[in-house]
Amino acid sequence: MKTSFMSVATGALIAIMIHMNGTLGNYTNVYFSCFIVHLLATLGGGILILFMKAGGDRRIQYPFYYYLGGILGAIIIILNNFSFKGLGVSITAALVFFGQIMMSILVDSFGLLQMEKIPFNKRKLPGIFLVAAGVLVIMWT
Repeated sequence: MKTSFMSVATGALIAIMIHMNGTLGNYTNVYFSCFIVHLLATLGGGILILFMKAGGDRRIQYPFYYYLGGILGAIIIILNNFSFKGLGVSITAALVFFGQIMMSILVDSFGLLQMEKIPFNKRKLPGIFLVAAGVLVIMWT
């Protein structure tokens, strides 16, 4: 239950983040906003590592693509900032959520990124259609 709450809280924070990053992008520009966000995230992460004594096992060799999350984060912020200008927070967040659901199903179904393969089941189709319908309702109202 605790992790479910944390996931819902993450979703709420993403909506706030879309607004804050998008507004900063409107006042400055999309790319400067992305730079500032990542600079502050780096500083915040560094402080957490210092105080929480977290750092990971440096003896393990990780695949190079594990380190690409920052690049993906930059791309996500830039795309969100562009979307925010024309769509606002709710539609941007809804479309982001739909994209996350679809990519998650692909990752699970094909065992991408070294994840355990979870075969696609037709019982997921109603959920996909409901999410898509929810996005359309948000877009058209």
